[in-house]
Amino acid sequence: MDEVLLGLEDFTARLLSWTLWWNTEHRPAPLRGRTPRQACRAAERVVSNLLTGRWARYPGEPVARPVPQWAVRFPARIPGRTEPTRGEVWGGHHCPPRTATAVALAGLPLPDVGCLRDEQRCAVRVFDVERRRKVSTRGRFLGAATAVGAMAFLGTTEATSADESKPGPDSAALELQARNAIFAVDTGTQKHYDALRAELIKHLSPVIVVQNDDRGGLYTLVHNGEQESLHPVSEIFELAKSIAHAPLGIYSIIAPYLSRQIPNLPSSARLEQHDVDMVAFKGPGTNDWVSPLQAFGTTLTTARQQLDNAHLPQELEASSTQILDIALKFINESVQRGSFDMKSFENFTGGLNDAISTNLRYAAQAQIDGVDDLMKRWRGKVGKEDWPGLYIVVLSIWTTSALNQNSIIVKQFMDPAKADSHLIDLPTAQLPTDPIFVALDNLARIVQDNVAAEMVFPADRKLADALKGPEDLLAQEILHQLACPYQSKNATKKAIGAAL
Repeated sequence: MDEVLLGLEDFTARLLSWTLWWNTEHRPAPLRGRTPRQACRAAERVVSNLLTGRWARYPGEPVARPVPQWAVRFPARIPGRTEPTRGEVWGGHHCPPRTATAVALAGLPLPDVGCLRDEQRCAVRVFDVERRRKVSTRGRFLGAATAVGAMAFLGTTEATSADESKPGPDSAALELQARNAIFAVDTGTQKHYDALRAELIKHLSPVIVVQNDDRGGLYTLVHNGEQESLHPVSEIFELAKSIAHAPLGIYSIIAPYLSRQIPNLPSSARLEQHDVDMVAFKGPGTNDWVSPLQAFGTTLTTARQQLDNAHLPQELEASSTQILDIALKFINESVQRGSFDMKSFENFTGGLNDAISTNLRYAAQAQIDGVDDLMKRWRGKVGKEDWPGLYIVVLSIWTTSALNQNSIIVKQFMDPAKADSHLIDLPTAQLPTDPIFVALDNLARIVQDNVAAEMVFPADRKLADALKGPEDLLAQEILHQLACPYQSKNATKKAIGAAL
């Protein structure tokens, strides 16, 4: 079986936990009921003296002398040696029998000295630690923890050299361990939450997913493990909107070349100067717009020439003819003149209101008729027993998410008592490539949160409603603190003071 690799946070948390257990809870038989840390207490007295720079005595010298800014190490006894050599400091004591080698670095609290087993007599060696001080607290701890962990994994019970002895966890390491343990709570919660959602998707029924698109919407019915997808709206919808979009196409070509000076026009008061500055990013100093505008004019000319053969309703054909003729006139005049501005463009579009409104009316009627027929058929297919529990998820981009046309139409077919909670408008940044999965995945969150809200917050209506709705759980508290930050800060200080 392949081994499962742990993430860095998970590995660090486990390693820290094991190291803390080894030093403070584990009681090896040779230590006679003591933990490794307890067995090192006798050595700490000498460590303390050295770390505070109070004394150190070299072999052959009658008196001790201060050792400032140094660390101390108790290395394992070198085989064959019975006395310390020059450069080592003899502490005049033995490490506890069959216990450990104490390791300390300058600046570490003595209670955090790590312990490793060493049955030999110990000597105390003083060494320079200026270089070691550049190592971060977390780096020192991880190095020590890794050494201890490696010895345990390899079955090693003795410290084989001085470099294998590393410091135990300091306060920062213990804090890291504690915080990782807390983070693990939410990691576990998310893991189980996601697992529930993944399984719940399989049981969602009945559901209708609507993906808004240029053809009036792709509709999918999910019921009892089966799916049916189709576009129910006739081509009249797309044809009518296609012609009505012509002025927007022209605007999209010329907008970057507009002047940033807003003229005195009826719509000027509603324009924001900053928006105009950003859209008109090229300005009128170039004629690069001519070629793409002429190309779009060719597209409009082709549509105009073949409009009769499309067999549109007479009124729709007439309005479409008007839109195309006036659009082509604006293009030709702008190209001949070699310029345009907001005034000339608004003169062009101002005369199209009635024609565009006619096209929109035909598009809307085509959409209503197509969706009505489909919803009536699907209601019969699902049955009276299951239909009241129907969820409908409508996916759209933000610009069409408010009062979305499909949402308005389908709502009238839903149970009035559940329509507000079972009709889900889901705006997306871009229309997804897999609308069914995106819709069901989000719906699964909603459904499981509906149940969780009442079980997790049975006595708090506001929090329950926030969990089961689009409002964030922190929203009300943030609004409260922003409304009265002084009061909120005082309340926080009092709470912290009480806890301390």
